Amino acid sequence: KAELLKDFDGFGKMDPYAVIKWIEKGGKDWELSRTRVDWNGHFAPTWDHTCPGHPYPGHGKIELEVAVWESNFVGSHTFCGAATIPVDDLLGEKARKAFHPGKKMTRVEMGQLQAFALLLEGETTGHIHVQGMLVPSQGSGVASTESKRTPVDAAKFEAPVSRVEVSGGTAPFFRLKLLQPGPGQSPSHYIGKDLSRALDELDFYEGVLQLKAHAGGGGLGPLIKFMFDYAGIASCKVEDAKEDDPPKDLLVLRNLFDGCEKLRLMDIKIGQKTSQAGWQGKSRIASLRQNVIDGLTNSAAEGFRLEGFDGRPPALKSMDPLLDFGMDSTGGKIGKKALRFMFQQMKGADMFTHLLDVHQEPADPGQEALATVLAPPEYIEIMLHESVVRLASLCVACYHSPVPQKWIGSSVAIGFDCGNLPSRSTPEADIRNTLRLNIFDWGRSELNTIEKHGKLSEKDMEDRQEFWRFYVGGIRRLAWRASTMYHNHFGNCVGWSEVILKIVDFDSASENDFVGMVLVPLTGPEVNGKEVTKTTKGGATITYSIQWRPLPEGSRLTGSWRVRIVRARSLGRMDLNQLRTTSDPMIEVIAVSKSDPPRAFRQFTTVKARNNEPDWDETFDIPVAARTGEVQVALNQACPKLGADPLSEVLPCDYFPQTDADKLDSFRIANEEEKGLAAFGKRVEEGIHTVSFKSSNSMTSNTSQTP
Repeated sequence: KAELLKDFDGFGKMDPYAVIKWIEKGGKDWELSRTRVDWNGHFAPTWDHTCPGHPYPGHGKIELEVAVWESNFVGSHTFCGAATIPVDDLLGEKARKAFHPGKKMTRVEMGQLQAFALLLEGETTGHIHVQGMLVPSQGSGVASTESKRTPVDAAKFEAPVSRVEVSGGTAPFFRLKLLQPGPGQSPSHYIGKDLSRALDELDFYEGVLQLKAHAGGGGLGPLIKFMFDYAGIASCKVEDAKEDDPPKDLLVLRNLFDGCEKLRLMDIKIGQKTSQAGWQGKSRIASLRQNVIDGLTNSAAEGFRLEGFDGRPPALKSMDPLLDFGMDSTGGKIGKKALRFMFQQMKGADMFTHLLDVHQEPADPGQEALATVLAPPEYIEIMLHESVVRLASLCVACYHSPVPQKWIGSSVAIGFDCGNLPSRSTPEADIRNTLRLNIFDWGRSELNTIEKHGKLSEKDMEDRQEFWRFYVGGIRRLAWRASTMYHNHFGNCVGWSEVILKIVDFDSASENDFVGMVLVPLTGPEVNGKEVTKTTKGGATITYSIQWRPLPEGSRLTGSWRVRIVRARSLGRMDLNQLRTTSDPMIEVIAVSKSDPPRAFRQFTTVKARNNEPDWDETFDIPVAARTGEVQVALNQACPKLGADPLSEVLPCDYFPQTDADKLDSFRIANEEEKGLAAFGKRVEEGIHTVSFKSSNSMTSNTSQTP
């Protein structure tokens, strides 16, 4: 931990982290490790961070430099001060006396927790608290705290490796290029993650690697197949490093960006409770702060929350959370935090709505090109259908775990390439294989096995059961939500009765303000592709056009209604409380099906900030399915009986207009959703006893457990 005496953040609370350097006699140094960022740690950051072990050469030869930095989202990080500490002083006299060159140590020697002054240009800016340990290794007796490491030959990769810029997370990633890719691999098959920033994940990945070597994966095979492939650790020279810098240790992981022109990816944190005091180095204060965040976000409401969104569609990019405060996000720290909080509060239905938004990216190829290329709605239908298959399979795999897991704060990644549209000649199985759906982020997770679980106390067993219920509950709801979205967006083969164009003033921190709306029947003379202008009750006007587009024979969709939003005029002034005479309008496009019970399609235009006369010229495709029963196929593939009729009791419509069609009946929606989720869970429990898993490496498990 540290105590800082000076505020290095111009606005808000500081987010400090520490970097530890190993300095040998003669001045040679390299980065040994670095802590996580203690968000809002401010003047009293706490890390409880253990560095990797390093051979201790003897007295008076080594120093450590511990530097504290303030993390900034944009621009350079701010240096807060550093302490240079002789390792002998850190270990203390007792540990030094226990060390004798050539003689094996028999026990761990602990130094005292000590405070050292942080200096910045001669000024004391705070104190850093550090403790040293001298630990006997399994072999030579030198100090080490390192976990078992599976080596990967760095000669397999092009050298030097270069850093990759990715959003989210604090660990640097590095581009790895295989010189001789194996079967089914491209040169960019792997990516490297800085081990010094991911030490808390090493034991988990190594444990998974050991389980994969056994038939059935210790009963965890069905879950393991959803994890990133981990090859081991490679020590690689880094581009632009100093000549005498040692190679950097990298976790060699499967690269999700491999083969993608533009990856659209959601990072969804699972569980209604994402921290526990004292678990994996989490302090009580940090855990309390995290519990507050859980209660304010979608974690408390649905058991998962959106943590990051790479490759956002233009409509979501335009939803600036600082518009509520009369400001614009310019990529600064405040804007980043506001955007993250908006993500964390986003409901599951809205998360998938934005993931499925292909009305601008990828670009529509045009009518003539559809003979050889899939249309955007055809492509996203396959991606969502495959997502339902895999999420439902992941849900069933969780039920089949032989022992409860404690996976706190881990995430699910769901993504696809939105930079290209597949050729119509591409086999559907190949298109499905491009979907990214994995579970990851094991920094505060434990890999529990049957052997480990049997050695736990009754209290610890109950603890694992509690957190496993949180995790499985989040996965179950996520799978149900994806199924509901598919059922509503792509399960309609009887057609749509009307389109509702609803103008709202965008608000990130509250419900959007209603401005006006028009209802357009899809059976009238207006659906001929010509522009039509209609006036809402409030006096605003909307100009639009609608026409039918057929898709080639053999498509999974018959065609789509193409709704073009042209412009709106004479909008009301909705931001008077911000002392502005304008609004931040967007249009919600809603289609309601002819079927009973109904289905609904929902998408959003971009937000036009501070504009009462907005122009859009955005076109949406409202799809009509070529055949019924596709969602049943997806669900039954994961679990027998999961997709059985009647499906309406499991997958309800998420849009019910009231008598006053300006508002949604939120109470009815919530009631129908809870009943549907309960029915979904019941079907999973009834079907799991007939499921037998087989993965690519012949891991099979018939063991089941109902959490």
